[in-house]
Amino acid sequence: GGVDAEVLEAMQRRAIDTADDFTSQSVANLMWALAKMGAPASPGVLMAMERRAVAISGDFKPQEIAILLWVYGALGEKPGEGLLEAILLRVTETSQDFDPQGITTLLRALVTLGVAPSVALMTGMEARATAVADAFSTVHAHSLLAALEILRGAPDPALRAALLRDDVPEVA
Repeated sequence: GGVDAEVLEAMQRRAIDTADDFTSQSVANLMWALAKMGAPASPGVLMAMERRAVAISGDFKPQEIAILLWVYGALGEKPGEGLLEAILLRVTETSQDFDPQGITTLLRALVTLGVAPSVALMTGMEARATAVADAFSTVHAHSLLAALEILRGAPDPALRAALLRDDVPEVA
């Protein structure tokens, strides 16, 4: 069974009514829950969460940013320009706090959304990925390299070398 339509509608109404009280974590969690339920998010809840996310964009932590952008891709929705601009600025501000999963999720989400990131964002993400390359799982390393191929044409050679260590075979 799926999600009860009445429960979903009530949950979304409540989210709209209380959106001004949402933290960045609450916004990311609600959006993630909607995507994971496979239920259609109402335009009202998307607008309310987007407005709130823009208002508190400076509070978003790397994991919340990655989740939020992943959700938009999973829902087949493109974030509004105001949200996208605010969140991508926040990525640049917090790039040194991203972990391997967050870097990979973020860049894969940008690919899914068809968003061309700024040079500053890409430079920050590649520098961070290089710094934490040893912590990447094989799956995340391959996924990141695939995303970079799409976003840049080729990843930074230092990053590629750091990710393709002996236990991470190169993908053909």
